[in-house]
Amino acid sequence: MIRIRVILGGTSLLSRDRVEQVQEVFRQSFPELAGYAEKIPSLLRDPVAHGYRSVLLVAEGAVGRVDGFALLLHFAAEPCVFLDFIAVRPGLRSSGVGGALYEAAREFGVQAGANALYLEVQPDDAESTPDPKEPDEAKRRLRFYQRYGVRVVEGTDYDAPVGDPRT
Repeated sequence: MIRIRVILGGTSLLSRDRVEQVQEVFRQSFPELAGYAEKIPSLLRDPVAHGYRSVLLVAEGAVGRVDGFALLLHFAAEPCVFLDFIAVRPGLRSSGVGGALYEAAREFGVQAGANALYLEVQPDDAESTPDPKEPDEAKRRLRFYQRYGVRVVEGTDYDAPVGDPRT
């Protein structure tokens, strides 16, 4: 059984524990962006400063262990939700946790009145990315999302690099 917990502010003792575990999973899953993990508590606590409400969906396993998470950014004025990050604890792939988190993200969007759920996946062709490993990872991610009917928005310059992605 997978239990999904919604964390909005992250101030309770239980929420702080889950956020710390999410930060650990984040660093393991996105080592090149490890510094971003430190921003997660601030994102949850101060929506006004960021211009959107951050929501953390946490998949809990046995004894409160975080098995995965999805970080959502809810833009009420637009009305849409952006799936900023989704990750499963290393070693738990193909366990259903990622799918449960994605379904929970979609459900949150519907409940929040969003018209769309957006997400970012790097291009799956070698010409659009400097790292030779990224197209394979992107293909794997695209296959995952396509099972849920997600479509790629074509004909944009969204994959063009802007600034330093590690900041």
